[in-house]
Amino acid sequence: MSVCAILVVERKDDMKNGFTPETKEEFITLLNTYNIIVERTLAVLFANQTLEERHSEHTIENNGVGFTGIDGEILSSFSRQMIEKEGRGVPAGHRLTPGQLAVCRKVGASGVHKLGKYWKQIQAAIAAKEAAKANAAGSFENNMGVAA
Repeated sequence: MSVCAILVVERKDDMKNGFTPETKEEFITLLNTYNIIVERTLAVLFANQTLEERHSEHTIENNGVGFTGIDGEILSSFSRQMIEKEGRGVPAGHRLTPGQLAVCRKVGASGVHKLGKYWKQIQAAIAAKEAAKANAAGSFENNMGVAA
């Protein structure tokens, strides 16, 4: 899994079709069900951190992307660990401990899901990935002389 991985999971009942969440509630359900969705979400958010923030493992800029200040240190640490485990060949979905997954899935006293609050960034990542995919398909068709 690369840090620019897209948040798409295949449903167990329909392994041929990908499932992209359309609502925050669907996203939270996926986070609470699939470890790999937690990992992919962390990867996208960590990639949204500035270079300085990734190196320091703290949120420095209040720029509306990446982790919030309160989450920056711990979620950056989890993200860095996932990258290191990926390099050692640990399969996706198995790069965080049960305790780390519980932290990522925690609902705070205010009722806000730890990773669910980042839904808009995930939506933007999904839209960007889908647009890139569509552009690539269009470029392929144009290069092959296929009429759209």
